[in-house]
Amino acid sequence: MSAEIYSVLDKSKDNYSLWEKLWSSNITPWHQKEVCPFLLKNSSNLNFASPKRVFIPFLWKSSGIKMLEIPFIHNSLFMSHEVTVIVCFEKCQFEKFYDQGFEVVGVELIPIPVENFFKEQNLTFKIRELPWAKVYESSDQRIKIYVADIFSMKPEEVGKFDVIWARADYTSVKIAEREKYSKLMKQLCKEKFLYFLCTLQFKVPVGRHDTPPRPLSHEETRKLYGKL
Repeated sequence: MSAEIYSVLDKSKDNYSLWEKLWSSNITPWHQKEVCPFLLKNSSNLNFASPKRVFIPFLWKSSGIKMLEIPFIHNSLFMSHEVTVIVCFEKCQFEKFYDQGFEVVGVELIPIPVENFFKEQNLTFKIRELPWAKVYESSDQRIKIYVADIFSMKPEEVGKFDVIWARADYTSVKIAEREKYSKLMKQLCKEKFLYFLCTLQFKVPVGRHDTPPRPLSHEETRKLYGKL
């Protein structure tokens, strides 16, 4: 990871100030322009007929991860109510799901990438306030992005989903909060669901045990989600 990002990490007092600084300074090296090939390859064989509700925790605008300048391994799972298949993917593709007619819901801590998303997609939107979030909603009501801390989210208000697309979300989740986070994600799954989960494995630099990006092994992933 670049010295520039390490500098932001070291100076940030909390999670919000970290991501606000990265977004406002345009320090977003995880961005790519291409649609994730693994999503294209694997989604073509799945029953993705609309209407479906898709949930995307954290708004990654791009199709790839280039945050790391050290070797890493993608560790990915496709999970459903009846089958588990190993797959690999990289990006939460709002555009792809939206273009296929799905309702897409996301949560993002910082408003900057949310506003950028609507501007880049040339989508009109309205903003409404909730006690725990600010909601950006497209005019056709098929895209909703809640600007809030993910742990303040109210599952009973957000609803349940047919698909969860979780690309590299655990790189941003603190180690002590992993179990809490996985329980939250499980609450959002319908009885029949598809869950795409992408994690990373890499050697953690000295002194960076619990700072983004964080690795998550395949074994620990199984412990967190084995009972889905």
